[in-house]
Amino acid sequence: IPTIAPYLLPNVLPALRRAHGDLKLYLREDLTKPLLERMRAGRLDVALIALPFDTGDLYVRELFKDEFWFVARQADPAVREKDVALRRIDTGDMLLLEEGHCLRDHAIAACGPRRGTWESRVEATSLTTLIQMVEGGLGVTLLPGITLDAGILKGTRLVARPFSKTAPSRTLALVS
Repeated sequence: IPTIAPYLLPNVLPALRRAHGDLKLYLREDLTKPLLERMRAGRLDVALIALPFDTGDLYVRELFKDEFWFVARQADPAVREKDVALRRIDTGDMLLLEEGHCLRDHAIAACGPRRGTWESRVEATSLTTLIQMVEGGLGVTLLPGITLDAGILKGTRLVARPFSKTAPSRTLALVS
């Protein structure tokens, strides 16, 4: 999926190619639902997805937890502390990916429905655009740890802060 592949595969594929030189991987990036539909139709062997997501009767092998971080502009008062209290996030300022991205659903679940509705005035189609929107002062967001590890904020004036208590997360998994 677009919120995993560009950030995780560059670290995984070189080692996989070294270990299995004859292996040919044909990669397909898509949203989770179409990937799982392709699997059920026999057009894909395995999918790398983020849980929670309803996988039905498919085999799921959980890999690891990917914690979310709070991301905002340097001037945002919420990032002045070393960590952020999840309950203090104003969901009205939260920028999300558009409908269909499971990361959107994960962010909503992380913050909870407790503070108003999640009708976003603006939505992004990619994490790169989402970051540009935050940098442009349109709001704040949550980003998965693997994107930060991959340097997604490099060259920006954005700050990522962990959460003060148990961090919300998603679980990366292989599904077949």
